[in-house]
Amino acid sequence: MPGSEPPRFFLDRSLNGKSIAAALRDGGFDAVTMADMYGEQAGQLIRDEQWISEATAAGLVLLHKDKQVRYRFVEKQAMLDSGARSFALANGNLTSGVMVAWYVNNLPAILAAIARRGNVPFFYNVYADEIKPKRLEP
Repeated sequence: MPGSEPPRFFLDRSLNGKSIAAALRDGGFDAVTMADMYGEQAGQLIRDEQWISEATAAGLVLLHKDKQVRYRFVEKQAMLDSGARSFALANGNLTSGVMVAWYVNNLPAILAAIARRGNVPFFYNVYADEIKPKRLEP
């Protein structure tokens, strides 16, 4: 959307947040890690539904590698209730460098999806060279 603010991203603890955050920041984006928001120790203990709700309330787009979160009732409900906009790696067993590459390579598609979908809850899986929308329904 012309004139709109660029998205701000929140990186879940399951990602090697520092390297992905650095890559996003190098590209001019605001990237908040779990440790940035909650501190190192507290960030390791916070429940998924809490950070989902709080990061979304702060206007952040969620980046993580837990594609199964959309199937677990409590987390899925937190995503729906808060209006979460979420992108999860389709493969959770990637090296840090590959995780960075998948997100950075797909950044144009991620930005387009955010602009297209607006502020309604959505969930995408992120692959090496594409993103795919997934159902996120009660």
